[in-house]
Amino acid sequence: MRRRFASSKMPGMNVLIATVAIGGAIYCAFIWSPCHSVSKDDPVGEAITQLRSRDSIAREAAKETLLKHGSEAVRALIAALQELSVDLKPHFDLGNEAEGAEDLRRYEELPVPERSPSEVLSIDITWRLKQDMIELLGRLRDEAAVPILIELTQQELHTGQNEYLRPPMKALVQIGEPGVPRIIEAIESVRSTVAAAFSTCCPNVTEAQRRAILESQEEILISRLAIVLGEIRDRRALPALEKLVGPPRGKNSYASYYLRTSIEKIKELSK
Repeated sequence: MRRRFASSKMPGMNVLIATVAIGGAIYCAFIWSPCHSVSKDDPVGEAITQLRSRDSIAREAAKETLLKHGSEAVRALIAALQELSVDLKPHFDLGNEAEGAEDLRRYEELPVPERSPSEVLSIDITWRLKQDMIELLGRLRDEAAVPILIELTQQELHTGQNEYLRPPMKALVQIGEPGVPRIIEAIESVRSTVAAAFSTCCPNVTEAQRRAILESQEEILISRLAIVLGEIRDRRALPALEKLVGPPRGKNSYASYYLRTSIEKIKELSK
């Protein structure tokens, strides 16, 4: 990859620096810059920055540091994921931002048939960052992470295949029973959640088309949250799941299989 898009550093390149307040401390936003201003006395901020390293050993060491810092690390990871969700710019390896920007420029100049999804993922590391942070939130098992993980579950692209445990869903399962009340609340309020997310979507579609889009997204999110609850197997989820599986035929038809399967799993565990 780096050989194909070999480039020299670009002197004078403007690098955006931003700050975000987390738990009273100020962290240099790790996403865009080398972040040299993170204090060595701030192990959480430094570890968050090192998640951008090209060196897998350095990234693993950063993960171990974050796992030792519990709720402080959770707050930092949530804030970082929120930044990644709203900032759609590409993000590059730590210390190689100029090289990464040049590599991406050259990649985008390639004819479409010559472009490779795996190739661009090694240049723009946004996807890798998200996966590492989601994994850490699961391993930290703090229920404070449940809202952002539900939001990320909704944002996961629907590929047309059967639903399965995607990374944010796996993290929710790892958090387990402490997160169940919030997941139940989320599955009960799917309609309003999806409507809010799509409030500015698709201005040129008809009302009937818009309703179809919303209903499809509701079914997908219900299915995913049902899968999570089925894996956690907490009986507190049964009333919400049974209520959703009960509507007249045709309603929740896509989600029906996942709802019924999760109900069966929960009931089987209690026998």
